[in-house]
Amino acid sequence: MNYVAVTVDGRKITFPTEGTMRLDAISPTTRFLPEQLTVTPGKTVSEVCLNWITEADGLGAELRYRKAGENNWQTLAVTEIETVNVRGDRGTFTSYSADLRDLAPATDYEYMAVTKDGEDEYRSDVHTFTTLPDGKAFSFVLVSDLQSTNEEGYLPFLYTNNTFLTDTLHPDFLVNLGDLTEDDTMQQWSFLFDTAGEVLSSRLIAYVPGNHESKGDVIYSQFKGRTNLPDGIDDPILKENTASFVVGDVCFVILNTEPYSGEDSADASGDKLRYYALEKEWAKEAFEASGCTYRIILAHAGLVQKDDAATAFLEQMCAELDVDLFFNGHIHDYFRATVDGDGNKADVGSGTTFITTSPMGMKFDDYEGEIDDVLDFQTGGSGDERQYLTYVEVTEAGIAVTAYQRTEAGDASLKKCADYTQIDSFTISAPAAPEQPETTAHPNEPAETKAPETPVQPEQPENREQPNRTWLWIALGAAVLAIAAAVVVLRKKEKTK
Repeated sequence: MNYVAVTVDGRKITFPTEGTMRLDAISPTTRFLPEQLTVTPGKTVSEVCLNWITEADGLGAELRYRKAGENNWQTLAVTEIETVNVRGDRGTFTSYSADLRDLAPATDYEYMAVTKDGEDEYRSDVHTFTTLPDGKAFSFVLVSDLQSTNEEGYLPFLYTNNTFLTDTLHPDFLVNLGDLTEDDTMQQWSFLFDTAGEVLSSRLIAYVPGNHESKGDVIYSQFKGRTNLPDGIDDPILKENTASFVVGDVCFVILNTEPYSGEDSADASGDKLRYYALEKEWAKEAFEASGCTYRIILAHAGLVQKDDAATAFLEQMCAELDVDLFFNGHIHDYFRATVDGDGNKADVGSGTTFITTSPMGMKFDDYEGEIDDVLDFQTGGSGDERQYLTYVEVTEAGIAVTAYQRTEAGDASLKKCADYTQIDSFTISAPAAPEQPETTAHPNEPAETKAPETPVQPEQPENREQPNRTWLWIALGAAVLAIAAAVVVLRKKEKTK
């Protein structure tokens, strides 16, 4: 007989075992500790949205933060606290959301979440995030469909982040395009954070709701309870599951393309399209208010899906809103298509470019629907078990998009996830600068004074009488000389008398 011993809060506990066993030792105070922390881009680069949960309820909370290297903590009282009851009697937890504002761009910050039970404090570990850069130049990476039923399924994301993203691409933030779990169970959410929690608590990640986030939970309670999205639709039922934020000269809009996907109703399709219409009007307001040159939509389902009515709506919406790029997951392959306002295939930059980039997890399958003839590029399938990601770099010259696929198939390992191969790339060039009108004097500045130009004298017509006038003057001169000579002669004669 073998024994396994563990010490919990200074108390040694021993368990008999005849083989190997998994032992989860949980302290009674664990239920008060902040866990499952996430960090998300705020509405602007000077804002960051944070979230965490506890098992216990009825606690106070605050967020402590500081610039990396400083000694003193700043404290933000947390007032957005909600007890989440997961539908289907699948458990409860308490969610805490905090928004940091007036942060310096491109700066490392340290933070820790704190909960309070009376005089007792329970602190998370100290984590670090980097705010987004100011200016037009930045980059981001899109991944999707991490969904797994165990810890191992999240290793491709963890290893890819710790190698290829960190060492090669260096993105400023990530976007997860939905389906973080397979069945939306409390246990699967724990698997995600147990495996990749350090990434989720330190990288800025924008989260998109997927259809697997609403399995048995039509209002996305678990997804919303673990994320904090900025500036979304104030919907009375679905609440905070959309978002918009601005980085540089790009306005991002996160849409829920799977609303009511878990609804068992005769009019589920109608409910979905009605919510699409609501999202369209909200997206229009967000894009126009931003004043940005580029417009990007982030969603879970996109152009390639089995819902023809949804596809038609998304095509028309993107045309009307002048959307440059539409990124989504959902279908576990890579697709690219550019569509103009009439639904026809177009060149990049002449319509909306739709990108499906999935999966980053270990679930691979084939798309059984009809492949639209507008597609420019497609690859993948159940027989190609290699993860995908898409890297986007924004500069003053435009937007460069590069898709990657893991080079070597097979089980995920740190070495294999460090090696990706480029499979697709394109660029949306910046619009040409408009011609500048001639500058005029500012109303408060005196206009520039110029010396008056000498008027050009009109050419005089040829004067044919001028020669006669010359001879006249000569004749008069001669007469004067003659008179003068005569006077002199007369005076000489008078002297001689």
